Amino acid sequence: PGVARMTDRVSDLLLGDQINWTPQWSFDGTVQYNPDNHKSTRTALSARYNPGSYRNISAAYRFQDNSTPAANDGNKSIDVSWQWPLNDLWGDKGKDLGPGRGQGGGRWYAVGRLNYSLQHRKLTDGVVGVEYDGCCWIGRIVLERLTTGQATPNTRIMFQIEFVGFAAIGSSPMRTLTQNIQRYQPL
Repeated sequence: PGVARMTDRVSDLLLGDQINWTPQWSFDGTVQYNPDNHKSTRTALSARYNPGSYRNISAAYRFQDNSTPAANDGNKSIDVSWQWPLNDLWGDKGKDLGPGRGQGGGRWYAVGRLNYSLQHRKLTDGVVGVEYDGCCWIGRIVLERLTTGQATPNTRIMFQIEFVGFAAIGSSPMRTLTQNIQRYQPL
């Protein structure tokens, strides 16, 4: 009496795999399976396209089962992130100068991540920005919007000018970019 009985006999099983289809394309998936109720409690499927330096696009579908006796639903979302040189749009492919050196001065890059809730039919989180490589300086403008469970989401805009090899002025968006964009490469 007064002692809770253990009802779970086996812990959840976590399975994952990744396939590098080509050097540019990769796919991965993860499933968390609960043997007690014979259901998948979490699933994540994603695909990435990475044809070269500073060029990557990834998309993911995520499902988390939140079903309880009171609520019989789950959280489904689609997540898309990217880093891409905008100069590619007008035929200027640039050149690979090595890690952390960009593709040459005078180039613009689009960066971002959007998370869309299929259950609530709205954008829940987002990071969108541009970077400009001025050869000896780099400029960044990034807008971040996060939903934290409060009534209104938190929104902030970050500006930064970095004098290469010397100093940076402004609120650095680098942590936000590296945490939100898979395979983000700093200029």
